[in-house]
Amino acid sequence: MGAYTWDERERCFLPFALDVLTLEGHRIGEITSFITRSTESEQTDFYLHWPRQPVDLAAVAAFFERFGLPGRLD
Repeated sequence: MGAYTWDERERCFLPFALDVLTLEGHRIGEITSFITRSTESEQTDFYLHWPRQPVDLAAVAAFFERFGLPGRLD
C-alpha cells in the first residue's frame, strides 16, 4: 500500500512510505514500511516533521516505481 504526503513546494502528494502487510489468518500480523525519507539523522527533532524532509529519489524508484505506483499524485 502506497502512502503519500502533501508537499507544499511541489503542490502535489509525494511518496512517503510503501507499507507491506503480512497477514496471519484474517488479521494483520505485521506491517513493514519502506520510507522514502532519510533515516540517517540522530536528532529527534528531525523525525518530528519527517514527512516534510526531502524525498529520497532512489527510494522512490526502488519502492514505488518498481511496483508501478506513481512518483507523485497531482
